[in-house]
Amino acid sequence: GFKPPQTPLLHRRNGAGCAAMIYSIKNKTKVHAKVEVPPHLRLGLDYDAFKKFVDEELSKVGFKTDDTNEFKEFRSQYPESLFWIAEQYGDRPTGYDLAEATKMWLRMNNAEDKSVCEVLMERGWEGVGEAEVFLSHVQAESPQQTLRAMYNLDTRQGPARMGTKHEHSKIWVDYFCL
Repeated sequence: GFKPPQTPLLHRRNGAGCAAMIYSIKNKTKVHAKVEVPPHLRLGLDYDAFKKFVDEELSKVGFKTDDTNEFKEFRSQYPESLFWIAEQYGDRPTGYDLAEATKMWLRMNNAEDKSVCEVLMERGWEGVGEAEVFLSHVQAESPQQTLRAMYNLDTRQGPARMGTKHEHSKIWVDYFCL
């Protein structure tokens, strides 16, 4: 007979939203419920836009990963609640730092209620649009490692060539899309 899973299953459909397949344990029946995903949560950016944003925009809040002294100065702006990052990772830049720099940039641009992709799209940046690829990563990795993964997706190198339709795909990466 029918055995429902312990948790609901989510399925992506046509980029327009998600349809959740929910199982009723009592009635042992399937119920389809459409869950709309707001358009701004489907945005992504390509490798060139990511690199340009980090190099040109995040430098405005002092985020530079190529100079240890400048990076230490950047971290000195952190609230006490984020001191654990330096304690855990030393002077090595991490995704946690990239996330904090992104929050600082959004505050500086009076856009705390938006994602980076939304702001860049409003400004007419090239390389920002509906995401075609999802990048999974860990925040303990350096921003350079994330950039390298995006480069591999962008140029379809390594295993990434099987997951992308074409070069310059828009990539969903949490730092800039949430």
